[in-house]
Amino acid sequence: MGLDLKFLKEIDFYGKSPEFYYKGSPKKTTIVGRIMTFIYIIIYIVFLAYKLNRMLLRVDISFFDVYSNENILPSMNVPNETFYILFAAFNTSTDEPIIDETIYYPVATFNSEVDKDGDQLIIAERCIMEDIATKYKKFYEEYGLENYYCLKDVNRTLIPYSNSFYVKIFPCKNTSENNYHCKTKEIIDDTLKGNYFSFEIADITLTPEDFENPVSFKSNYFYTFVYKNYGQYLYTQMESVYIKQIII
Repeated sequence: MGLDLKFLKEIDFYGKSPEFYYKGSPKKTTIVGRIMTFIYIIIYIVFLAYKLNRMLLRVDISFFDVYSNENILPSMNVPNETFYILFAAFNTSTDEPIIDETIYYPVATFNSEVDKDGDQLIIAERCIMEDIATKYKKFYEEYGLENYYCLKDVNRTLIPYSNSFYVKIFPCKNTSENNYHCKTKEIIDDTLKGNYFSFEIADITLTPEDFENPVSFKSNYFYTFVYKNYGQYLYTQMESVYIKQIII
């Protein structure tokens, strides 16, 4: 029985299938078809020129978030000049801050730092304009800063999962140190219960379309409601952003 090798004659990567030809051409053209083809080509060229022009004028800008892990925890310095925390309890009915140490008082810490006498190193006190970072002062020129608490001397280095700022509020308790000046428990409960605690931090907005000024500054706020019978926590995380402009 012989081996049939006819299939070898059919192997040809450059072979051409037979076609029907009309007057020497593989297709019959029409005037309408040619007109529509030219219109399509013109539209394509115009659209391509339009997109190239917008790209050269940097109207349509794309940006990418890149996350890298070099097995080294990043860190972020937060000096007073670029960072602040502003906070207070608020009345939900009037949306006005409640700042009354006969009702509640704040305690601020950075991790569990204390000095040699056991006092906290982060101080929470009534805000003054000097406490606000220079780039953010314009947001608070008519804000009534004396009705908010600010953190003083926050100069620290934040490291992910290693340290944090903590701000806590406590109902006023009568002691000899405060001359027993607290309001009654009923007034304190009625004032805080059902209202909310809000704080604001320095923040930025990225607008890549504005190539000359891609970063704008804003004040960002967060809040949580105050409850009587259990503690409430409010967390926020911050990121350090590196912006690089590429000129084409």
